[in-house]
Amino acid sequence: MARNPNFTVSFSGKDRSGENYRFTINTDAAYDISSYASGDHLYDFINTNVAAVCDGHITNLSSNSAKKLSTVAHATDGQREQRWICFYHDNDTLAPYTLELPCLDPAVKPPLGTDEVDLTAVPWAAFTTAFNLAVFSPDGNPCTLDKVVLGGSNN
Repeated sequence: MARNPNFTVSFSGKDRSGENYRFTINTDAAYDISSYASGDHLYDFINTNVAAVCDGHITNLSSNSAKKLSTVAHATDGQREQRWICFYHDNDTLAPYTLELPCLDPAVKPPLGTDEVDLTAVPWAAFTTAFNLAVFSPDGNPCTLDKVVLGGSNN
């Protein structure tokens, strides 16, 4: 399948020092950001699952159009340089991909001695389920989350 930029939804916000950050998720080709509200699979993934592991404050959502999500100035503690790196693969082509989520929440860091989180632990089990529902490959195929590791400004 050919790559289609219309599959992407971008989120932007500010960290605790007011610096801007942005991340983009590939999603279902039929996704309409006007449906971004409670009960929607992408909304629930971002506002429940990403919010459980990140301390950034998302202010805008954009695809082919933009939607203002918040007027809050910035996050309380999150820093854009500290991030989660999500490794996943396309279920059809098996091609590997990564997604970086800025402003990780230090309360859910992996234990000392490892940078990889346990995807079966709280809140990662729910995150994994929601990720697999909300995130698609750049080719528009469903994906599976393989692992999440701690990333920093030097990673």
